Amino acid sequence: MLFISHLGLVVSIILGMSFSRYHNEWNVKVENMAGLSASHLSSYATFLSVSVAGRNYANLLMRSTTDNLKAIPNLMFAEISGVSDYSSHNVQVRYLVDINKAWRLDVTSTDIEDLEKQLVVLEEKLSSTATSEKIRLKKLNYLVNKAKVELIGLRESLELQSLTIPERPPNIERDKYFLDEDNELLHILVDLRNKNKGGVWAVIDASQLTTIRNNLLFDVVKEAILALLISTMLIYIVTLWLVSPLKNLSVLMKEDVEKIDQSQISELRRQDEIGDLARSYSSLITRIKNQLRVLHNQTETDPLTGLGSRYKYQNQAALMMQSALQNGDFVYFVLCDIDNFKPFNDTYGHTVGDNALTAVANSMNDIILPHELGCRLGGEEFVFILSGDDETLLNKRVRDINQSVAVLNIPHINNPPYDIVTISIGAVPIVAMKDSISFEEVQRLLDTSFVKSDKQLYAAKDKGRNLVLFDEAIAINDEDLSLFHHKKAPSDMSQ
Repeated sequence: MLFISHLGLVVSIILGMSFSRYHNEWNVKVENMAGLSASHLSSYATFLSVSVAGRNYANLLMRSTTDNLKAIPNLMFAEISGVSDYSSHNVQVRYLVDINKAWRLDVTSTDIEDLEKQLVVLEEKLSSTATSEKIRLKKLNYLVNKAKVELIGLRESLELQSLTIPERPPNIERDKYFLDEDNELLHILVDLRNKNKGGVWAVIDASQLTTIRNNLLFDVVKEAILALLISTMLIYIVTLWLVSPLKNLSVLMKEDVEKIDQSQISELRRQDEIGDLARSYSSLITRIKNQLRVLHNQTETDPLTGLGSRYKYQNQAALMMQSALQNGDFVYFVLCDIDNFKPFNDTYGHTVGDNALTAVANSMNDIILPHELGCRLGGEEFVFILSGDDETLLNKRVRDINQSVAVLNIPHINNPPYDIVTISIGAVPIVAMKDSISFEEVQRLLDTSFVKSDKQLYAAKDKGRNLVLFDEAIAINDEDLSLFHHKKAPSDMSQ
């Protein structure tokens, strides 16, 4: 998402800048061409202004004028228009490069008829003049020739008035130039300097601007694509630099907190904001792990007695038994229960009962070694898993558990004939007859041990309490779990 959003932003910027550059450079090209064409026209502005002011069509239509206009680069058409400063007559002359012709727009058929009549009169005068009047003949010949030339010009102007010319742009007077891109024409307007004003409207061939525009467009597109490629690479690199560590942190956040190895978080070494985030996250993981350890300890510890909880028994008993058996040790599964504890609570109260539970648990726990397991299953019932390589010593330690409670001498008048707090114990010895024991086998063994020890516990209760009763030893052979009479399996024992 970060890559796409940044790429979209960069694309927008590149498109905007490319369009702006193209638009500005294109306008400059058009303005330069318009300015250059206008400067060529302006060089003839004085001559044309004087001719319009004096309504001097001879100057406007003479060959030198058309040749000068033809010399303007790319000129296709020109129209010179204005108002005479002396007679207030309109003056309008057009010039077309293709045919190299200039003509007037104010000529009518009446003008031609009037000139024809004048020519007839002049020719009659010329024919009636005596040869001796040389000056008069010379003057009449000049007027006749002039009239004939004018008549040819008028007839030609009237004929050329029907030619199709480019359409004049409506805003040319305001803007002074207009580019007709569809027809590749550039329209220019240059003001004249005579008193009544006027102007030269010129149409320039702008086909070269099309080539310039295409080249400009190609350059802009090429540079935009190059900028986009470079930007995409940079954005991708920056995105990897920013997003990859964030994704790594996101993946870590989905993992089990207790399984996260904080030393493997490479982002911790970064010195930027992501590094700060990673260090904050690592600190959070540390606090969570500490809290989980506290919670784990609280969950695995019975809050009253300090022994392991039923949860700890369910999660560690099988693993501890499997480890001991695979190590070749003997294992004793021991189930304990305080005798007549309900009457104790009824007589002395639950507070004293809780104190007694704690004292009993502490005395039994003193017998337990660090690698062994002792848990309170609930109420006044406890379970111990003892292990070692000396079976005789294990047997003695089971009896010591029973004795450790009796020596506390906690008064209990409802537990005759002892009148002190005592416990009854059912125990099952276990010995492994093979090297490898699966976890499933140990689970079944644990269930079997619990049933057998519970049976011996209730038997001890029935026989008068304060007793330790051992069931037949359980041996694990290569076939399956099987029972056999171990030669050292003890019988019941009372205090």
